Amino acid sequence: MTLVAPREIVDIVYRCCRVANVDPGSSDDIAQAVAEAELVGTAGLAGFLSHHAAGSLDDVAVALRAIDVGEVQVRATGEPVSIDFDSSVARPLLIRRLRQAQARAVASAPTGPDTYVDGIHLTNEASTRSVNAPRRGYAGGVEVDTEAFEVATQIAREFLVSESVLDAAVPE
Repeated sequence: MTLVAPREIVDIVYRCCRVANVDPGSSDDIAQAVAEAELVGTAGLAGFLSHHAAGSLDDVAVALRAIDVGEVQVRATGEPVSIDFDSSVARPLLIRRLRQAQARAVASAPTGPDTYVDGIHLTNEASTRSVNAPRRGYAGGVEVDTEAFEVATQIAREFLVSESVLDAAVPE
């Protein structure tokens, strides 16, 4: 295991997404999802790397947006909504979005096997509002799988950084 700051996870995953031609907004969304998954003790990096290797990061971004749309529908109508994803998504990558929906009184029930989720069922549940964001790891770091972190770091190195940013980092 390797101890890292959550911002390091966000930075590395963001750059990995950009290398895979994921748009900047979706890249940030996925990076934040992976960091929160690691903060709550699930294998966010492993799930992310499996999607990266399969070329299915866009499917993850679409699933995250579908949950947002479903939440809006539930809150507007009060009726449950079932969302079927185009392809299965690693469960840890959904944790952040589902916790956010839960904090706004929308409960969720993932469908499919434990590791990968085929869809989500959302309901209006006023009793679900008391959700606290994970705090473990913000001050002292979070332990992540060393091999997964190294693989992600290698992929992230392919992301081009502007010369002005690099020059600013090197003292004269």
